[in-house]
Amino acid sequence: MKYFDPLKVAPEALEKAGISSLLLLNVSKDPESRALECLNNVNTYIAKHGGDVQFGWIITIFGNIGLQLTAHAVVRKKDQTLVCVTLDNQRDGKVNFAPDDGIRSLIKNNFMPAKFISLIDCEILEKYIELMEKSNNLRVNSSCFLINQKQQLEVINHAASLLYPEILALAKEQTSQEDLCYCGSEAKRKNCCG
Repeated sequence: MKYFDPLKVAPEALEKAGISSLLLLNVSKDPESRALECLNNVNTYIAKHGGDVQFGWIITIFGNIGLQLTAHAVVRKKDQTLVCVTLDNQRDGKVNFAPDDGIRSLIKNNFMPAKFISLIDCEILEKYIELMEKSNNLRVNSSCFLINQKQQLEVINHAASLLYPEILALAKEQTSQEDLCYCGSEAKRKNCCG
């Protein structure tokens, strides 16, 4: 099961995530951009071409049962259009983006935060999401990974891997034949994992 961009996000899912609306942005990766360094990439672009930083969230879905909101920085050009200069074009040159200037205060040690949201009520899923949040918090709150922090991360990842079979079964159960497949292939389930 992999995380994938939903074609559209249901209004009730956006409400759970605290997002009022999504913008569909063009992705125009700068040749000098480096993966996972959106804020540095945006600042480099702005130094050359002008503009401002716009913070927001990229939404991905996992198993049709949960959302991950990943903090992201894009360029606000002088004409006020927004463009992503970091992501590759695997997203068909577009990405859903929810502007949120409050992210600036959440950045620690130059790491951008993430949030995880359950789309269904399930105790196992809540435990899994709690582990994902612990992993994210460890990454964001560490100025560098020390041996102790790497060990903590390994413990968290191991605990998540033990829950994974139940999460996969839950994803199968919650995905209809007409939905995009829970595996993240972007094909309908009836044409994919049956």
